[in-house]
Amino acid sequence: MPGRATITAAQRRSERASVGSAIADTGIFVILVVATLASSSLTLLTETLRSAGMLAVEYMSVRLLLAVHRERFHRLHYGIGKIEMLCNMICCSALVVGGVFIAEKVVHLLATGGAAIAPTGLALGAVAAGGSALVNCLALYAMKSAYRADSSAIFLSQINGRRGKVYASLSALAAVTASALAEDPAIGALFDGLGAIAGAFFMISIGGRLGWRCVLGLLDLPALPEPRAKAEALLREAGLDPAVALRSRRSGRFSQFEVTLVPADFPDLATLQARARELEASLAATFGDSADVCVVLRPGRAVAA
Repeated sequence: MPGRATITAAQRRSERASVGSAIADTGIFVILVVATLASSSLTLLTETLRSAGMLAVEYMSVRLLLAVHRERFHRLHYGIGKIEMLCNMICCSALVVGGVFIAEKVVHLLATGGAAIAPTGLALGAVAAGGSALVNCLALYAMKSAYRADSSAIFLSQINGRRGKVYASLSALAAVTASALAEDPAIGALFDGLGAIAGAFFMISIGGRLGWRCVLGLLDLPALPEPRAKAEALLREAGLDPAVALRSRRSGRFSQFEVTLVPADFPDLATLQARARELEASLAATFGDSADVCVVLRPGRAVAA
């Protein structure tokens, strides 16, 4: 029954990993806000802004993941591939926009001399950065342990985003710790600025690379070469010309195949129906849940090889 899907053990593990990570991130974010207000650290500002944007996207992704596992998008006849890619792209866009904003902010503050960094705030910031790095590493481990080959692309995007968080939080931890331990305020400010720049770089590079993949996923590109080659081989075995009878496209991590049959190529309706069922069964057995197969009838030129 739609909306009453059975949740598998693997899906429950991925949900627990995602929800637990979001709750832990919320706690770390509160500490980061306090530490940023108590100091004037650019690195902590970077980490706080990044955490704010990613936390909002994370909650959206968790909500979408829960809906996918419960099949609440059953009315979408062409699947949720593009929704998954759109969710990925929003996540990547948040990384890139946040990174650019932070980089501009850092350059401006460094050019104007910046503000004095409070030692107490840096000490609290070092604790917060350490907690953030620990939470991100544990969350990444939990998510990768829960990931399976058939996991949702939304969950995969969360893993990729978490990996970026690990890099950023580790660089923030190193920079804040070095800044807190530096006896010379100028050296401390330098470490702080370098940490902020490093965090912005990770955000922009990771978000840009993954975002471009999402853009390609949203376009109606042909299916990947390997699954398309399998589909073409099946059609040749059935006596059809793949160049005319087969159309394909990607939908997120899924492939969609449309096979065209011309009624004029068959002696009667029973033969046509039998061939259509045979093709659907053959393609379904080959691809399983990784592809959507549709056989259509179209009057016109012959498609028999």
